[in-house]
Amino acid sequence: MATTEQAQVFFYCTEQNNSAIESFMVEHKIWHIQKGYILFYEDGKTYRADAGQTILLRRNQLVKASLMDSENGEKFEMVKILLTRDFLNSLILEDPHAANTDSDSSKEYMERFLIAKNDLMSGFFESLKPYINSGQNIPGQLSTNKTKEIFLLLEILWPGIKKSLFDFTEPIKLELGEFMSKNYIYNITLERFAYLSGRSLATFKRDFKKIYNLPPHKWLMKMRLEEAKRLIFEEKKAPSSIYLQVGFENLSHFSTAFKKYYGFNASSEKIST
Repeated sequence: MATTEQAQVFFYCTEQNNSAIESFMVEHKIWHIQKGYILFYEDGKTYRADAGQTILLRRNQLVKASLMDSENGEKFEMVKILLTRDFLNSLILEDPHAANTDSDSSKEYMERFLIAKNDLMSGFFESLKPYINSGQNIPGQLSTNKTKEIFLLLEILWPGIKKSLFDFTEPIKLELGEFMSKNYIYNITLERFAYLSGRSLATFKRDFKKIYNLPPHKWLMKMRLEEAKRLIFEEKKAPSSIYLQVGFENLSHFSTAFKKYYGFNASSEKIST
């Protein structure tokens, strides 16, 4: 992996195909794919974003994805831009009306991630290529200015998006059973699960025990392996293609856990009832 990071804008590429990303978005991020493609996994579905497309990932979201080399063998490359809370607050200090949307649209963007292709965005990222190709760091002030520029473009691409970008509120307390059923495949810490469900860690563990009568780590393993078994034996998916999708960091850990839980290998033809 090669990474060059500046104040807001940085370049990312991979040295191997199928690099996995599973992350909790602490800050808003913009990804623009230069080469290759990204597979996003959500609610049992797979979404693909290709070279030339721009993705917006907002804070307090969970993301599970694979960064893929292109079919012709080009290594995956993308540009990342961070929209940190400090950066957004600086915009408000410069202009108290910065948070006001330019659109009267009342649309709410509820998706975990937004994907689009737009000529204005493509032109913006073309302007970064001389720095990327030369291997130079983008100077701090210029990096900040380019971040301001793309921030304005976001409102054109997704009218009304400023509303969620300037929303600094913390997660509200959610119904825990529904929340965990939707998010158990994400391989994050219990502290993150607690935070996103609107609870302290102690309250999360207490509420969890009341609902499931199991410690969280045992319940998570059970749910992930049951979903893995369904994908392998009902949908005929290969273990190597689904271990990340169900919340495991690597194939070896998944295979060992599956064999221990069911008593046979994930690649076995036998289905244990």
